[in-house]
Amino acid sequence: MHPIYAAKTCDPNGDYVREWVPELSGLSNEYIHCPWECNMGVLASNRIIFGSTYPKRVVTNLERARRQSHKAVMDVRQSKEGQKYVLKEGGHEVKVLPNGKTAVLITRVDYREGKISTRQTADESRDPSRRAPSAGHYFAGIMKTEMEQYNRVKEQTMSERMY
Repeated sequence: MHPIYAAKTCDPNGDYVREWVPELSGLSNEYIHCPWECNMGVLASNRIIFGSTYPKRVVTNLERARRQSHKAVMDVRQSKEGQKYVLKEGGHEVKVLPNGKTAVLITRVDYREGKISTRQTADESRDPSRRAPSAGHYFAGIMKTEMEQYNRVKEQTMSERMY
């Protein structure tokens, strides 16, 4: 999930940020989650100086960081050890629980297909053209289909073990 989108979703008015990050308390809702987008006048009037009164951004290029993160996850999934946990059908991952049972971990399509295919922006509601198209409950439909497929494979595997 895009970090700014997540922040705006969970804290749309910036109440949490204003309480715990007093340096940003004077910023409007529009900039409370992304102070680096403020103009110099707003920053100056709030006494925000990056690297002095407020830390500099750690991640400055989200797209590059996303590509690097995606590559790292794909390297693990494609490794000999990682392949043990990737289901052949559907590409989701499986976790063996302490009691010996397994749990299917619903895995993002980006990792199942091996390419970045979904996009999310800092303010998706105002710029829907920047997000991959979806209609209605697209991901809920995918999850249902994947779970049905997993259950079919699981039942088939169980019946094969019985004979």
